[in-house]
Amino acid sequence: MLLFAAALLTVTGFRVCNILERSVGADFYQYWAIGLGPELSKGALKSPYVQLPEYVSAFDAQAKKTSDLRLFAVNKLGHRWYEKGLDIPGTPLLYALFGASSFDYSKTFTVFSIAKALLFVGATCLFLVCWQTKLHLLLPLSLAIAFGYGPLINDFRVGNLAALQYAIILALSFFLDSLQKESPRRFPEIFFISFLAFLVLVKPNILLVALALSAVFWRKRGGKAFVVSALSATFLSLFLIALPCIHYGSPSVWNDWLGYLSALESKRFYPIKDGNSSLTLALADALGTPPTIVCALVAFLLLTHVLYAVHKNRPAEVPRFDYAKAAISAFMQDAFLCVSAAIVVTLATSPLVWQHYYVLSLIPAFWLIAKSSSSSRLAFLALLSLALSSGLLPMAVPFFRKGAAQYIVVATAWMPLWFGIQTVVANRLKNLTFLKFEKPTDALSDSENQRPHTCVPAQEKRMIGK
Repeated sequence: MLLFAAALLTVTGFRVCNILERSVGADFYQYWAIGLGPELSKGALKSPYVQLPEYVSAFDAQAKKTSDLRLFAVNKLGHRWYEKGLDIPGTPLLYALFGASSFDYSKTFTVFSIAKALLFVGATCLFLVCWQTKLHLLLPLSLAIAFGYGPLINDFRVGNLAALQYAIILALSFFLDSLQKESPRRFPEIFFISFLAFLVLVKPNILLVALALSAVFWRKRGGKAFVVSALSATFLSLFLIALPCIHYGSPSVWNDWLGYLSALESKRFYPIKDGNSSLTLALADALGTPPTIVCALVAFLLLTHVLYAVHKNRPAEVPRFDYAKAAISAFMQDAFLCVSAAIVVTLATSPLVWQHYYVLSLIPAFWLIAKSSSSSRLAFLALLSLALSSGLLPMAVPFFRKGAAQYIVVATAWMPLWFGIQTVVANRLKNLTFLKFEKPTDALSDSENQRPHTCVPAQEKRMIGK
């Protein structure tokens, strides 16, 4: 495994260095500029959502007198891409955190990219060490992803946060998988919900993932531990909300952000042709309906699919409510199942899905491959999803290079993952039926004997039927 870690680090490092030679970090520039605006102007620049033209002017002047060619280039790129020169849909907290950056743009972007690469490599190695199943497939696949997976390359190229989110969510999932209700309390548990609140306030696109992790934490550690952690999260959230207000000298900065988002939504500022790989938005455009209605419809269809699986596997003698309660309780014991489902639902229903968002889909894809010892279908579905989201199909088939077709292909990449997750759910429900509810939670938590053996206590490894 050490040899593989070195190989993965080498491949990732090579690709990142290659990207840094040619990339200017279009998204990273937004974070950096908006974060440093108040310091650059000595406090004159306040809420960026209200004073965006002033921020643009300030950094236009900074770019003109700089010797940093990357800063000069990314400033020009911003004016070509965006009507106002900057685009700032991120939260106030996200930008405020970058207020601690250096004014040396190239140096800051390089350090950020290297740190992100190290976290990506570390998280991927953690997954392989903890699961140690299907390594003959996962090892070369990880190297291929590091070398040429479109969403990951795009994330490093624009300087976004998807690889960071991938690493953090993987680490939190493994932490939850190591917890059991009977095990001693750990000090980090107090701040578990707080950390989730911080992640959501920085990037709200993982809200469903945070809710899934919170549900698993509550199920694993009980209501008392959850309430204590939630109380600490309340106080931290108040501080995190106040931090941007102090940084920008504007108590209304969060309200300004909501107004900025409302204005963007009314204009449909991110159409499919500009690279938004959202199936919800594509359907909304085709049907001529608001994206929120299509989002609700897709969510309803996904929920119906799950309920049908529960209904199909329920024994006639068992009441519907009792069966559903037992199934949900059991599923909430599995952090990777819940996180994978939350990621896929997010990709399916969000009206905004840039290609780098699919870096998060590596988590359900790796998980399905690791669980595919008893069914090659899971591995096939995971690989199909990665192929669709990677951008390989438009390269191989010229037809998909036309217009917005290449983005529509990526927009469907979550579907194989969803059907793979539903295959796992169906297998779990069959095991629940077989054991006739004597101990549904214990039976389902490890029903497929595929848990990460280095991360789960030995007493929790039970075979079905014993």
